[in-house]
Amino acid sequence: MGRFRLRDIILFGVSLLVLAAFTVATFAKFNHQFFTAVWWDFVWWVLAGCLILIFCGTVWTLLESESDMRNRRQPSEEERTRIAKDLREIHLTHFGHAHQEMTRYRDLPWKIGALTWAIYYALIWLRSEKPLLRLTNISTELFFFFTFSTAMAACVFVLFCEVSANRNRSQRREIAEVLGLHERWRSTEAGERLTRPGFWFSMLVFLSASWFPPLWMLFYRTIQ
Repeated sequence: MGRFRLRDIILFGVSLLVLAAFTVATFAKFNHQFFTAVWWDFVWWVLAGCLILIFCGTVWTLLESESDMRNRRQPSEEERTRIAKDLREIHLTHFGHAHQEMTRYRDLPWKIGALTWAIYYALIWLRSEKPLLRLTNISTELFFFFTFSTAMAACVFVLFCEVSANRNRSQRREIAEVLGLHERWRSTEAGERLTRPGFWFSMLVFLSASWFPPLWMLFYRTIQ
């Protein structure tokens, strides 16, 4: 387990460094020095999207390894019978708590997205001509540093919320199976798979909302 944990950390670090190097190279306009053709716009956006998706994948793997539930020991038939008879109320309480936590983590990405855009707006306002408390405007370098730091932090928090929601969804299903709840209300493993369309749609929406503004400003230099 420790070897796989170290591998996840290394992959995360490499993806972070590559994404940071890509950002710095674009900020220094190295890309415009070597690639001046019109097609470079399309290639740059595709490359940026691929690097962000790889970064998100390594973050997800790292977070999931922290809360891996696949290696947990499953209760025996004797333990299931005891749970259903003597510990039913306790497990029903855990069932309700897991449902509440899953709902809470599913709602948090919307708040994270709103806070991310509020930070973007504040940074743009600091770059404007309007002084704030007699402070000088922040430099372009600091502007892009804080902007991309915000995007990365928002990305990590959103993925953490999704991992936590999936973990609580799995706990809720296991409790329902142990207690023998009616199949009509019992969730299935299909709802925990990352291939479900709802997961990909929500992830693309939240990640696009976090990354599109800084990428647009970086490539087209709308903030000088």
